[in-house]
Amino acid sequence: MPNLPISLLPQSTELQGSELFVDVQEGVTKYTTLDQITSYVTSSFEYITPEQTGSFINTTYGLFNQTGSFSGASGSIEEVTMIGGGVGTLSVPSNGFKQGDAYQATFSGTCLFHNGDTLRIRVKADETILADTGVMILTRADDERWNLTIDFSIHQVGTAGTASIVSTGIFQYTQHASDAFSGRNFGTVNNATFDSTIPNTLEVTAQFDHDDNVITTDIFTLRKTF
Repeated sequence: MPNLPISLLPQSTELQGSELFVDVQEGVTKYTTLDQITSYVTSSFEYITPEQTGSFINTTYGLFNQTGSFSGASGSIEEVTMIGGGVGTLSVPSNGFKQGDAYQATFSGTCLFHNGDTLRIRVKADETILADTGVMILTRADDERWNLTIDFSIHQVGTAGTASIVSTGIFQYTQHASDAFSGRNFGTVNNATFDSTIPNTLEVTAQFDHDDNVITTDIFTLRKTF
């Protein structure tokens, strides 16, 4: 085969990861592979701006989406998960967080609340409390809509005492026979017990003080936002 300039070689249109790429460093021609390039860019992402990577890495993507209605916290005074089955993952592996990472969890569903009863919602990474609404005194809601949005920001990574995560949220629902909303804003900075060097699995729970209340999750989505 005659020697041809690179621009005249056949073009590869379906990449599989093992392709060779030419790299010239200080006058020395070397090669690398697509897999190696992807690994380098991913591991170095915290030092690379979006302007440098372009669309090579998508930093905003879905992690988990519930695929059916779930009423785990209904008819119970126990602390019970609000999350039903779905596709994706609720877990971040050991050392999977980077400083500046951001996530958002969104919930929506229907509820039946009795006036004067209470509800408490806790947000956890396994057993580590990330945020807590505290005890909320309920107003009557008969098959009304509710929603919950929680935002997470990784301020620092490391072991407990070094790592820092900020979690803020808003829970609200429509009152019975009214367009008015009830609910609560809440938030916590956890820089004492959060540990990014171990696996972290998101859990969101609800707990009533009487077993005649109902909260059903129709939609739950967890996504990475930055």
